[in-house]
Amino acid sequence: MSSDPVMSHSGHERRRLSTGIVAGLAVIVAVGYGVYTHVERAHAVTATARERDQQVPDVRTMIARASTQPLSLDLPGETVGIETTPIGARASGYIDKRFVDIGTPVQAGQVLAVIRAPELDHRVEQAQATLAQARANLALAQITARRSGGLVGGGAVSKQNFDVDRLTQNARQAEQKAADAVLAETAQRQAYTSITAPYDGVVTGRAVEAGDLVSADSTARPLFVVTRTDRLRVRVHVPQDAALTLKVGEPASMSVPERPGQIFKGTVTRTGHALEQGSRMLPVEIDIDNHDNRLTAGLYAEIHFDLPRAAPVIMVPSEALNYEADGLSVETVETDNKIAVRKVKIGRDYGDHLEILDGLPDGSQLVVHPPSALHEGSVVAPQLDKSLKVF
Repeated sequence: MSSDPVMSHSGHERRRLSTGIVAGLAVIVAVGYGVYTHVERAHAVTATARERDQQVPDVRTMIARASTQPLSLDLPGETVGIETTPIGARASGYIDKRFVDIGTPVQAGQVLAVIRAPELDHRVEQAQATLAQARANLALAQITARRSGGLVGGGAVSKQNFDVDRLTQNARQAEQKAADAVLAETAQRQAYTSITAPYDGVVTGRAVEAGDLVSADSTARPLFVVTRTDRLRVRVHVPQDAALTLKVGEPASMSVPERPGQIFKGTVTRTGHALEQGSRMLPVEIDIDNHDNRLTAGLYAEIHFDLPRAAPVIMVPSEALNYEADGLSVETVETDNKIAVRKVKIGRDYGDHLEILDGLPDGSQLVVHPPSALHEGSVVAPQLDKSLKVF
């Protein structure tokens, strides 16, 4: 018995309709669940944000105080001899003997070299002969004048002849004085053939050998350079912001890399009293005792000053500073625990701390390491670190 085709077709249509309804309901349920989940997540995010906004962040703070501590200043410098003298030739001739070399300690008046100058020797001999002749002429004139004086009273010698003899004696005396002066000058020139040290020190330069021809010319190169080393002069240039507080008599200390761990004390002995035009630096000189010869001239040195401040200045840690497009600022906690952003002007930067010249009142509660989320009016919970001090 065959099935009814009409009934078979109707059953098929019902099955298709049921399947579509079930699929539609599934889609509706899935979409509804997705919307519900999204809404719940949005509510959770909003609640979390609201809770986060309601939380008060802890911030580490310190009390900013004006400091009267001395200004610590470290500057580069160099050591030079307290006296350094180039020694040239004052007589022309050949170097006969050289007694010293570079590094030789010398005493005042010690002979460094001898110049052989035959021309000067001959001039001395000539001056000596001229002086001997002048003395003989004077002796003869004195005898003649004395005899004439004894005879003029008896009429044996006229008064005119006596006057001539007396004036001749005076002329011979003048000639002897002139001969004495010529001999003294020539002998002094001959003494210049011995080149001597001007003071106690060390030979730091030598530019001559035995047999070299030298000339008594001030433009010629020096034969020797002698440096006094029992005291050293330290040259340093002080910047403008410290120049006005540095005075003669201020103590200073010096260190050199070649003497690690050793500190050399000194005193500011002179200043230029005017800043150099190009660098705006004040030239300063410090005297250092060096009787033990631990130092030498020409060393690179680091000079340390502790200078009195012209006015108290507030010191803050470097991490408290905010670098913004419109300038530098710090953040302080006010009495209502709200953040105040203060624009500041800084002075000297010491690396881990710096000077605040303007914008931060003395006694302010300063945020040491402000979080980036803080802004003007933010409420915070300040945690005062009483052990934190900056000098």
